[in-house]
Amino acid sequence: MSQVISSVEGLRSRIASLEHLRLQQEAELRHCAKAAIDSIRPSQLLKNAVSHTLHTPGIGTTVLKGAAGLAAGVLARRMLVKTSAGVARKAAGTLLQVGLAKAVAGNASKIVNAGTRLFQKWFKKQS
Repeated sequence: MSQVISSVEGLRSRIASLEHLRLQQEAELRHCAKAAIDSIRPSQLLKNAVSHTLHTPGIGTTVLKGAAGLAAGVLARRMLVKTSAGVARKAAGTLLQVGLAKAVAGNASKIVNAGTRLFQKWFKKQS
């Protein structure tokens, strides 16, 4: 790539082409730096983590099972423990909440199947 420059005009031409190349490379470097900085912003990191998690196989059913378990546990605790309950009743409510949440999350498919059968039986009687 080395060229022999034998005139002032050739030197000026080569300097101009090298300046143009420098400007192009500088613009590309700025673009890459901006992209790198944008990719490590906390909001972008969170977005990428959530996107990666949501595209994991089986995550939807796992989240639904967990949510159903938590909802059942919280509902059971609210029914057992009122606002001005004693310490023992609150402890029992917490144990019931945790136990029921684990039971529902672990048996979600069985609960859904049983609910579907009951729903179908109920609608058969209605028809």
